[in-house]
Amino acid sequence: MDGSPLRFKLAIIITEEGIPVEIAFIPGSFAEQSALHRLPFDLPQRSTVFGDSGFTDYEFEDFMAQQELIKMMITRKKGSLRGDDFTNRVTKKHFRKTIETSFSEITAQFVKKIHAVTIEGFQFKVFAFIVAFAVCKFFELDT
Repeated sequence: MDGSPLRFKLAIIITEEGIPVEIAFIPGSFAEQSALHRLPFDLPQRSTVFGDSGFTDYEFEDFMAQQELIKMMITRKKGSLRGDDFTNRVTKKHFRKTIETSFSEITAQFVKKIHAVTIEGFQFKVFAFIVAFAVCKFFELDT
């Protein structure tokens, strides 16, 4: 790497308990919804996936519901084509809090600087860190 900062976004699917089960790296310049196409979604049928409004992709949501039997519960912006009723808004807000708490727990454990010579090395270190976090969380070990 030439020393210039590289920007990546992480898309992570976590369980209700806050355990990461799927991870995808996307370039920082890409829209969040592009992460949907990078995650394998190797989830049991009838799973529910919650996401923020950046993951809005109606065609993908329909595909997941019809073909994979996975319900996408994406937070909607005001004026969206598919708005939320009050019950869905409250449910999504509740689960988004779990997601935000998990991200806070993960990032609190990160070091301030990750030294890597290659992009792949950087991604591996971040991936390994998240796997270690997931194992500790699963076995309820202190992180």
